[in-house]
Amino acid sequence: MPADEEAVAPFPAGSTAVRRDTLCGKIWTAAPHRVVRDSGSELLLTRWPGVQSIVPATYIQWLLTGDDAARKQAIPDLAAGRWDAVTVRRLW
Repeated sequence: MPADEEAVAPFPAGSTAVRRDTLCGKIWTAAPHRVVRDSGSELLLTRWPGVQSIVPATYIQWLLTGDDAARKQAIPDLAAGRWDAVTVRRLW
C-alpha cells in the first residue's frame, strides 16, 4: 500500500455496505449489499430480492414498458447530469 493511503478496516462478513454510483455529486444508483468477504484487497458483496434501491427513472420506465428508447435515453441523461433517481423495491 502506498504511504499516502490510509489503511481501511475491512467490512465484517454479514454487515451491510451501500454501493452508491455518483456523478458530479449526484446519486445515480444506490443499493445495500451484504458483505460476504473483505480481504482488504477484494470485497465480495451480494444482494437479495426485495431490497430497496435507487435507480434512474428511465430504467424503471424501460422495465415497466419495454420501451427501448427509455433505456437508451439513460446514457445521454447521465452525460448531461439531468436524470431523476427513484426508489424501488428490486424484484431480481
